[in-house]
Amino acid sequence: MKVFILENAFWNLLLSSVEVYPKECLGLLIGSSDKSRIVVHHAVVFQTAERFTRGVHFPRNHIHQGVLCFLEECLTHLKIVGDFHSHTKEADYRPSEEDQEGMDEDQVYVIVQIYKKKKNLPWRYNRQKTLLAGTTRDFYFKIGAWHKRLPAESFKLAQIICPFAAGFRSEKR
Repeated sequence: MKVFILENAFWNLLLSSVEVYPKECLGLLIGSSDKSRIVVHHAVVFQTAERFTRGVHFPRNHIHQGVLCFLEECLTHLKIVGDFHSHTKEADYRPSEEDQEGMDEDQVYVIVQIYKKKKNLPWRYNRQKTLLAGTTRDFYFKIGAWHKRLPAESFKLAQIICPFAAGFRSEKR
């Protein structure tokens, strides 16, 4: 599975994470998909989510349903392809057991790990292109996209392709 993250979605993932740091953020991924790839056009944050330093919760109520109906009605050429949230600990880019309980097959779940940076690093992929990491301003980010095809499968990292981010360098002035 390959997950393409377009520029608009990339920036929304980062900004949503920075805005509420040191708490976690949560939102929907809007895009298109086929059997071998998912293209993420937009990352839409849930502003009414309950945020904590080790978790985030959005009750599936009439507000949530209203957001879904709005997106389906207004973005007819795109669909919800998954969701995203941030983790704020240095060794925590994997989905927790609670995260996995809310994940479905054929969706993508992006986890944005964010914490205070120790030094400036350009944005780059790991060797397998399953993690994208780098620094921007005061923060270090690591982005992973998790998925599974069948209910009995475990979640695994998808390849990430984000042409805008790869090689991007930001230094605080």
